[in-house]
Amino acid sequence: MFSTNVWATLILFVAMVVTNEGPEAIEFAERHSGVWWKIISFCLVSAVGQNFIFASISCFGSLSCSIITTTRKFFTILFSVIWFNHPLTFWQIFGVALVFTGLGWDIYVKYTTPDQTKGIKKNTEENVNEEKNNSVQKKLD
Repeated sequence: MFSTNVWATLILFVAMVVTNEGPEAIEFAERHSGVWWKIISFCLVSAVGQNFIFASISCFGSLSCSIITTTRKFFTILFSVIWFNHPLTFWQIFGVALVFTGLGWDIYVKYTTPDQTKGIKKNTEENVNEEKNNSVQKKLD
C-alpha cells in the first residue's frame, strides 16, 4: 500500500506540474482558508479507510474485501438516494435489484455448498514449520 501511495503521489505531482495547476490550487487555498481543515480531514479519513481495506484483505481475503466494498458503496448510494429524496429510474432500480440478488446469491451459495477444502492441508507458514519440525524429529529418532 505504501508503494501504491508513493507512485500515486509522484504521478499526481507530475500531472500538477505539467498542467500548471499547482499555483492555482495554492491561491484557492489562500483565498478559502477553511479548505485546509477539509483537506487534512480527508487525508486522515482516507488513511484510516486504507487500513480497514488492508485489514480486511489480510484477515478475510480479496474476495471478501470486494464484497464488503461493493456492499458499502451500494448502501452509501442507497442512503444518499433516500436522504436527498432523489428519484430512481427503471435502470437504477434494476441495478439495485442486481446488487441485492448478487449478494443474496453469494450468501446462499456460501452457506449451502459443502466446503471442498475440508481435509486438504493448506500451505500456510504454520503447516510448513510443522512439517519441518516433524522431519527434524524423524531424523533425530
